[in-house]
Amino acid sequence: MFLRKLTDGNLKTAQFYSVIGNRDHLKIKGTTVIKEPIWKFIEGQDHWLTSLVYAKGAALPLGKKFLDCGAWSYKDKPKWTPMECVELYNQYANAGDIVTAPDHMVLRGHNEEEEKRRIDISLRNAKEFINLCPENLFSIAATHGNSINKRIEMTYKLLELGYRHIAIGGVAGRAGNRKFVTHIIEETCKLRDQQPFYIHVLGISAMSWVPVYQEYSIDSYDGSAMFYAAFTGATYYSLEEGLIKKYSVKKFSKDQIPECDCPACEAMMAQGDDTRTMGSNERNMGRAAHNINTYLRALSERKLKRGGHI
Repeated sequence: MFLRKLTDGNLKTAQFYSVIGNRDHLKIKGTTVIKEPIWKFIEGQDHWLTSLVYAKGAALPLGKKFLDCGAWSYKDKPKWTPMECVELYNQYANAGDIVTAPDHMVLRGHNEEEEKRRIDISLRNAKEFINLCPENLFSIAATHGNSINKRIEMTYKLLELGYRHIAIGGVAGRAGNRKFVTHIIEETCKLRDQQPFYIHVLGISAMSWVPVYQEYSIDSYDGSAMFYAAFTGATYYSLEEGLIKKYSVKKFSKDQIPECDCPACEAMMAQGDDTRTMGSNERNMGRAAHNINTYLRALSERKLKRGGHI
């Protein structure tokens, strides 16, 4: 039976990739002000995702990287050719990193003709990309579509092209439709009964999805929900058993919100600032790093295992 119960102790849990960009930094004040990349204030993480759109000028960390082409940023018109992607990936990727074939998103509201046109573009790019991709990198291609059947058909075609790493794309904006997204994950995973392959879910990282990823043995996922929540004043704290509690710094004073000893909070406090208060971009950015640290601590509390390549 493909679906296994969550109580199965052999179930692995998906690897979380933190999303970073070239504008994600903290200003550390001393005799001079130094811009330090945000990843320096994130603890216990060595898997990172960034897009070509944001990689230029970024100080990328050590560890495993997942590089994609930022399809959301060019959702109206394709931006990169497969060769251009390979040339750019070669500037940022190290052996063993995952790199994505240039895809074209299918959005809700696209008719069948437009859906087919965009899927055909992604498939043509994927066919060219896998032959250009350096052998020391893992090539991955994303699936798209407004129906389960289109998704599965595209997955079959990518596997026939030789892909053994598949990303489920275009679902971040549909996470509210939990039944639909879960169905995509379930049907994609069923195909592994015929051919083992690695599965990554793009852009959904809410803690409520972690049990779903565990149930279906998803290999990895990414998301920036905790990061962007910081800019609306949301700050999170981990509790026992991997639970997270949310506070609003707009509604609570800093004395009503717990203190934190994560690297981001300590760096802010050392210069007389506090992630538990609003008022500046630095506090927002520090709180974003704090939220990611909280998320990672909660994952660790759940004793989640790291995924790996096949």
